[in-house]
Amino acid sequence: IGSLDLNGSALTISMAMTINDPLTLDTAGEQILTGAADLSLNGGISVNAGTLSSSGGTVSASSLSAGAAGTLNFQGGTLSLPGGATAVSGASFTTSTTTIQLGGSLTVADTWTSTNTTLSLTADASLSSTALLTLATLTTNGHDFKLDTVTTDLTIQNAFALSGGETLSTQGADLIFESSAD
Repeated sequence: IGSLDLNGSALTISMAMTINDPLTLDTAGEQILTGAADLSLNGGISVNAGTLSSSGGTVSASSLSAGAAGTLNFQGGTLSLPGGATAVSGASFTTSTTTIQLGGSLTVADTWTSTNTTLSLTADASLSSTALLTLATLTTNGHDFKLDTVTTDLTIQNAFALSGGETLSTQGADLIFESSAD
């Protein structure tokens, strides 16, 4: 699809879909519900209000932002963010049993609730938050990873190991390993 305007409505998809132009959800009733279907947002998406939700499959967005009234809800599957993402204070960003493939910067203010979430780097990446974050697993895949600010405290629940020459930088933030770290 070239472009899409939900005009206040919800769209539930049941098969793979690609949207090439930038997409904006800007009213509370606007929702994209992917279920287990794959969704490629080649032009990126801004969820200023409304909801982007997935329970499986892969959602890939060239860019992703969530405004103060936006909801991002991923309950399984993969969220691919090659250009990073931003969720401002007041937005709701929830992941559970989800893998986030990240390249670039993920800035989540105080908005991210994460349960059994894996962060897998596809390029050098950074994370910024004003609240403690917890990840089940962090996989660097040979890429550098940085906690951007002193307030970006992170707990990693499962075993962690650097795979080679990559670096892990905290900028003074707390990095807690609940299991082993090599």
